Amino acid sequence: MRTTPTNIRCSQRRKIREAIGAKAASIAIKQVKAIKAPRNGLTPRLWLHFNGETWSGRGRPPKAFISWEGTVAHTEWKKRHPSERFPA
Repeated sequence: MRTTPTNIRCSQRRKIREAIGAKAASIAIKQVKAIKAPRNGLTPRLWLHFNGETWSGRGRPPKAFISWEGTVAHTEWKKRHPSERFPA
């Protein structure tokens, strides 16, 4: 077993407890790991109806969304939805 700073600190604590009269086994030393929240997949917010492509709106847009921006369907849709970039 390699000696790491954590192991050294644990052995130092044990020696101190033994020196003051406390039993080393009476106080358990736990190393606590941080609990990570499960990463659920992001629900898609945007959807292209003609091919079923979805996108969560985070990160780079998929190529299907970028290529749809230059089409006639996009310009007609944009006339009805001027404040949105992609259909939700």
